[in-house]
Amino acid sequence: MPRLSSLHQIELDENYDLNSKNHTLDDLIKIKKKIEQNLSNLFDHLEKFNCDMDSELVTIDGFPRSDIDVVQVRLTRSKIIYFRNDLKTLLNMIELCLQEKLSVTSRLTDLAVTDGNTEESTVPFAIVTEVIEESPSYKAGLNKNDKIIKIGSINAGNHDNLKKVAEIVKKNEDKQIELKVIRGNDLINVYLTPTTNWDGNGLLGCRINPL
Repeated sequence: MPRLSSLHQIELDENYDLNSKNHTLDDLIKIKKKIEQNLSNLFDHLEKFNCDMDSELVTIDGFPRSDIDVVQVRLTRSKIIYFRNDLKTLLNMIELCLQEKLSVTSRLTDLAVTDGNTEESTVPFAIVTEVIEESPSYKAGLNKNDKIIKIGSINAGNHDNLKKVAEIVKKNEDKQIELKVIRGNDLINVYLTPTTNWDGNGLLGCRINPL
């Protein structure tokens, strides 16, 4: 079994307090970035063992696998669950702030019915910082400063620091994807078809950054 770094050597930022009543929306978004980075670091660590959250840790005979550090994998999984729970709580807090800030509570609630997870369905996780003219994004009607709530099945709870966005875009080349975005105080549906069939580079012709 190869010798790999242990969990205590992973850089994790737990310097936040979800019980504080004085957080602004900006404070909550900063905490969200910390938690997402923690999860990204933990998943990277888990991948070093060639494991994910569902990999079997015992052999067919019921013995611990000898090719991995089972203790480290279990500790890492436990930490991932811990931060996932914090992220779920945080997303709910951001949702409440957004309802007050945007004054679109009823429309946000309707949108949340999409997958039954209000906190994951109505929280923007990325912002469009550039849209190239005549690109697929431009033709679909995506605008600079649109805040993205969902891209297909990807949302604030599962985008994995935008890695999943890249995956779903590649998987749906020349197929239409539904985006849900906040534009000003309005909720907009955008139907975008990723393609290389245009004069620029890439499948989208836009730039998005995580919030």
